[in-house]
Amino acid sequence: MIRFLSIFIIFALTACGQTSGSTGINISPANDTLQNYISVGNGINGTIEAMAVYDDKLYVAGKFNNSDDGQDYTVAYWDGKTWVYLRNAINGARTLHSDGTVMSLAVYNNELYVGGCFAKVGDQSVYNITKWNGKAWSNVGGGLKGYFAAATEFGNHKKVLRYTDGFVNYMAVYNNELYVSGCFDSTSDNIRLHNFAKWDKKKWTPVGKGANDNIRALLEYKNELYAGGEFDTLDGKRFKHIAKWNGSKWTSVGDGVDWGDVRCLSVYDNDLYVGGCFKRVGDSTILGIAKWDGNKWASVSKGMSISQYGSVGSLEVYNNELYAGGLFDSAGYVSARNIAIWNKREWRPLKASEVIASDTITLSSANVNGKLCYVGVSGGVNALVKYKNNFYIAGTFYTLQSHHGMNIVIWKKGITSHN
Repeated sequence: MIRFLSIFIIFALTACGQTSGSTGINISPANDTLQNYISVGNGINGTIEAMAVYDDKLYVAGKFNNSDDGQDYTVAYWDGKTWVYLRNAINGARTLHSDGTVMSLAVYNNELYVGGCFAKVGDQSVYNITKWNGKAWSNVGGGLKGYFAAATEFGNHKKVLRYTDGFVNYMAVYNNELYVSGCFDSTSDNIRLHNFAKWDKKKWTPVGKGANDNIRALLEYKNELYAGGEFDTLDGKRFKHIAKWNGSKWTSVGDGVDWGDVRCLSVYDNDLYVGGCFKRVGDSTILGIAKWDGNKWASVSKGMSISQYGSVGSLEVYNNELYAGGLFDSAGYVSARNIAIWNKREWRPLKASEVIASDTITLSSANVNGKLCYVGVSGGVNALVKYKNNFYIAGTFYTLQSHHGMNIVIWKKGITSHN
């Protein structure tokens, strides 16, 4: 589902020490290389849901406003120096109409595919998915149509709160085809689908009998396509929120995950890492993150301390380490507010410098050897990506430096070591 998070991102004023003060925060040893957060221009004024690198540019998507012209946009790109907000070349209207939002980006066949909840690009009806070749938007087989009703139950009565025309939630390339998940039931020419489909550059086709609920993550691992999400049925068969597809049939991934769902996938050190808001894998209590080697599940230290609404929502490998972002209070045995680093052996929090603090914000802090130190992020993180040898973190936050760096920052490894 669409994430609308009100988030502030706060980073360290100094390198942190080995133990914390009276706040009870346990901070990992301070012999890590110093890290710095760097603003990306003036940032993005709104929610960033997804990022992708295309045509040597960093594209961001979601729903945001350009303070220069006062217009709303859903797609923009950073070329390393400036932000460019994508307008429709025909009438200058905002990129995607119908008060929509963009939820996913994917590069396929040398074009950038954009998925979300929207109806048009300019005057074109595109229905929740479109593509961009660097100069113009175009249709993707008429798009994917459907409906989604958010409802609240009162006893035996159900009250519908709102309707939309469906959405595209995630996209991934597998066997030279683009697999697309979301909430939809047909194409514009009435090919019947059920929340899951694939595109071969010319036409839409169903993937088996589809899914009974949202697929939130897709990734190829060991020549099979893994799908994770809120579903418990694929192609008419029961699965616990994760399954794998070999091009013709679905099979289980061990006993799957339970007491929650899957929200992100990443391959690290030849294992498939699975993040989400689950609390069990098979008969074991595993919180928020687990790994799969192709045959069996294993824990990742003690996992994450996630609340009812918490989760691991993004995973990305950078500099031979695995970064996890989301909504959590600790990773393994250390306090790591909503973003943490795994090095195959242990978790550690992010620490950074050169940030102006504010006593108007509730900070994740500790008193270390008489110095105030901030660890992690005081809200959630939606997307992580590598671009031009740097690591970008995005969501809905700002760095408190005169509001520069809103909602997106670079996590850049420094050159200073502390012993």
